[in-house]
Amino acid sequence: MRAGNANEQRWKYVPWLLEAPGPSAAPGLETWLGGIKKYHFDDGSTEELYASIEAPTEYIEGSDVYVVANWVVKSAGSGVVRWGVEFTFADVDEVFPAPTTYYVNAQTPGVANQHSRTTIFTIEPPQGTALLHAAAGIRFFRDGGNAADTYVGDAVLLNVGFDFLVDDIGAVSRTVK
Repeated sequence: MRAGNANEQRWKYVPWLLEAPGPSAAPGLETWLGGIKKYHFDDGSTEELYASIEAPTEYIEGSDVYVVANWVVKSAGSGVVRWGVEFTFADVDEVFPAPTTYYVNAQTPGVANQHSRTTIFTIEPPQGTALLHAAAGIRFFRDGGNAADTYVGDAVLLNVGFDFLVDDIGAVSRTVK
């Protein structure tokens, strides 16, 4: 155990809402393993989920925030899954800007149900942005109709969250405790 103060990496899970989908559809909430159900995103089409989230009060002002997806493929096979996030956020008393869409082409591991962790994008707040109680609107989707998405089969979303620093005793980096 370390003594003293350090910056600790924390994870904030995104609770998904199945609001009325836009021009695409919602992924199926299907059985993944045993009796556990997870969202299955089909190949060949765009399927999406929506969420809202508030910045945690322990967030260190000005530090980067990493938007990360944990996922698996339902069946063995190589290829690329193209994930996308449409995102907008504003601090209290600020106007929300138009959302920005981020994409990542994630290589599948080739093995069914092998845990993959993919950073989709990094939020780099300007210095002096406190983000105390900032709120965000989020659309998460598989861009399965895009030519870059070459994996044939379901991509199963385990969760999406935010990695961020807090001023506390704990982790040395995003991946090392």
